[in-house]
Amino acid sequence: MEINNVLKPNSYLIGKWLGLGEMLIKPIARRMGKLPIEIKIKEGGKVSGRIGEAKLMNAFLTVVSFGYELHAELDNYVKKNYQIDKDRLCILFTSPGIKADSAKELHTNFQLKSNFFFDSATLIGDVDLQKQTL
Repeated sequence: MEINNVLKPNSYLIGKWLGLGEMLIKPIARRMGKLPIEIKIKEGGKVSGRIGEAKLMNAFLTVVSFGYELHAELDNYVKKNYQIDKDRLCILFTSPGIKADSAKELHTNFQLKSNFFFDSATLIGDVDLQKQTL
């Protein structure tokens, strides 16, 4: 689906989303620490940002049954001192329903993966994202 078709009826997605993510598997969370996450979604549909020490590349939004999913390739390891072999990121944006226009925070999950299809060793994290204007 074209990005503008996603954003026009869902303008609450547009903005800068910031948060600190943490992996759900505790030994990995202890080694990686908190991961700063920054996602910028612009009106024209451009998506950029970073997670930890990696920048998002070729990022895009897609419609899924529960809302929206951000897919991005990563240009580097999320943490250089803990090199996990995951170079893809998915962040789940659930639909806020009738409060969409005033949506300013989102509690969600993110996934570090080796591909966008099936990765039996996907690493899942948790993040509270706060929205700021661009």
